[in-house]
Amino acid sequence: MPSLGQDLAAIRKKLDLTVEDIHQATKIPLHILESIENDSIFEDLDQNATYIRSYIRSYAKKLEIDEERTIRALDQVERGSYTGILRDDSETGTIPKFTGKPGKPATPEAEKKEKLEPEETEADESEKEPVPEGTVQRPDVPDKVTETPSVHSVDWVDMGRRFTPLKSRSRIWVGIAIILIAIISVLGIYYFFKQGPEKTEPSPESQSPVTTTEAVEPDSLQLDLTEQDNGTDSVQRTQTQPAESLSDTLNLVIYAAYEKLEPVRVYTDVMASLNPYWIELGGAVRFKFVNTIRIRGPYERMELLLNGHLVQNFEDRFLNPESGMVEINREAFEGESKWLQPPPDSLGLDVPDPTVIKNQPIFN
Repeated sequence: MPSLGQDLAAIRKKLDLTVEDIHQATKIPLHILESIENDSIFEDLDQNATYIRSYIRSYAKKLEIDEERTIRALDQVERGSYTGILRDDSETGTIPKFTGKPGKPATPEAEKKEKLEPEETEADESEKEPVPEGTVQRPDVPDKVTETPSVHSVDWVDMGRRFTPLKSRSRIWVGIAIILIAIISVLGIYYFFKQGPEKTEPSPESQSPVTTTEAVEPDSLQLDLTEQDNGTDSVQRTQTQPAESLSDTLNLVIYAAYEKLEPVRVYTDVMASLNPYWIELGGAVRFKFVNTIRIRGPYERMELLLNGHLVQNFEDRFLNPESGMVEINREAFEGESKWLQPPPDSLGLDVPDPTVIKNQPIFN
């Protein structure tokens, strides 16, 4: 049975690349690359389809496989009908490129069948009986000869029945349009009389524009967050002017970008305690701190964000060998204008950006 993971592994070996080479180029964890090649990653396809497709597209891109062919192969896997379209060409040993066109065969068997069909058609046409004169032969039904229809042979009553529903439907839509126009007219009249004909001129104070610094309170993430009942924030980026300095309380976001964090332990000088947190794959949690925050967990599975910007190489920069924790202080971000700029439109990762950021849970 064709296997997408085995096909990717075969192409990787033909290019003389190791799994470690793919890991260094794509930053995909080694255990996920192994699960791709042995197809075990597809066991959770229904729950993590977005992340699985992102991983495989990054893997295939490194192997220089055509993007359209990769997407087509993933669609086949989701339908359970993968045909092995990523396999190497058995004769040339080159990486397959997608050259199929709509309405054309994409496999050697289909091309062979297409070549044979014209010959069979010509043979069939030579055996057909000649068509008598005075008859009309329909091109879509070559085996039948039909007589030319006359005006008297048409069932006009039946055709009238066929067109009757169209008239009734058009009347229904006309009625609906009239009702909508009437409702809009009534609402317009009501609004006009409620507001009154007299309008007062706005005061000079109301006409003065509000500056960005007055309308937007500086936030460490520079994000416009809409509060939800479940304690989560849906991220909506807005264009704001850079702040002049970091706020008194900073927010650091821990994003489970590559796998579930089970758990990650975090200490902040606001909570003054080390607590465990379980973050699902694709989830993100915001932690508040003033001067110090400490993190312990599977660092290869997470990304850190401050002010909506990615904290690059945080493990190499902030890992304390004595405590075994990533220790981040406010001084690391002061004096650098990058953290005061509005967040970028994209983090530039090989996985989707977080769409929901939860606030730090409070332990009683």
